[in-house]
Amino acid sequence: MSDGQETIVRSLSFLNEKFEEMKVKTEKLEKQNKELQAQNSLLKESVTQLENRLTDLDQYHRRVNLEFVGIPETEGENVKKIVVEVAKHADPNLAEQDVDVTHRLGPKKEKGGPPRPIIVRFTTRCARDAVYNGRKNLRGKTKNQRLFINENLLPATRQLLAKANVERKKADYKYLWTSNARILVRKNSDSPAIVICCEEDLQKIK
Repeated sequence: MSDGQETIVRSLSFLNEKFEEMKVKTEKLEKQNKELQAQNSLLKESVTQLENRLTDLDQYHRRVNLEFVGIPETEGENVKKIVVEVAKHADPNLAEQDVDVTHRLGPKKEKGGPPRPIIVRFTTRCARDAVYNGRKNLRGKTKNQRLFINENLLPATRQLLAKANVERKKADYKYLWTSNARILVRKNSDSPAIVICCEEDLQKIK
């Protein structure tokens, strides 16, 4: 074998060794990448579970709350007294001690602006439910006919509710309401209720 051929053979042998080294390194990196992807997937799942638990916990703390919307706002008002008077139209058996905390939501509005909603925390879930279930009794019994009693929903649920209301109107569904922070729609009084848990569920409204 000539010197030139030996040189070529040595070069090929060197390149083959380097190729094998690179192959081993590549396989090692691919294995590490797969392990990292698996760890990342587990971390994402853990974060999602934690977020869901926090969301459930937040909504759980709101379980004895209601929002009163549309009550006129006046300077120096006694919010609790006003709330109790209105709530009694929904549940005549309500006592003042059934209402724990009341306050207007958000910064004070400019003169002429809409009244701020009132967050109401009841002392028991029973008292809260009695007022919420009797909210239809407010019709014709209050000076302000645009008064509503709503559940104290999380921002994300509130946004989904607004989107469901848009789709409800498009599809000519008559009823939209919430129960224990769940969004429900119904075509008419004879049709079954549809639960809306996420945006994909909006496709059910047809």
